[in-house]
Amino acid sequence: MRDKKRYQAKVDLISPYSLRVTTRAQAEVLYYHDAVALQLKCLMAIDGDIQYCPESNLLYVKTNGPTGKAEGSWFPAYLSRDELTMCASSDSDSGYFIKRGNDSDAE
Repeated sequence: MRDKKRYQAKVDLISPYSLRVTTRAQAEVLYYHDAVALQLKCLMAIDGDIQYCPESNLLYVKTNGPTGKAEGSWFPAYLSRDELTMCASSDSDSGYFIKRGNDSDAE
């Protein structure tokens, strides 16, 4: 996927599971399992360097990489065009796993 066209991107948080990715080519709402953490990573991107490849749905965020001569590394995140569905055992507001027992657990 390294050879696919990437565009400089701006990322805005929409919800805990969605982000608006804006490039000079397009703007669209995309989905990620932890959009809040990804938004924070984007806010800390080295030199504000965030790139999006619409062909592969990959968002690349430049982060602190290995020390030494390296100037940073890329954090890739796959973004879905389809809205994510929650597992039945998660809280839809927070996304956290909920342990649910049944009556036989109480015995």
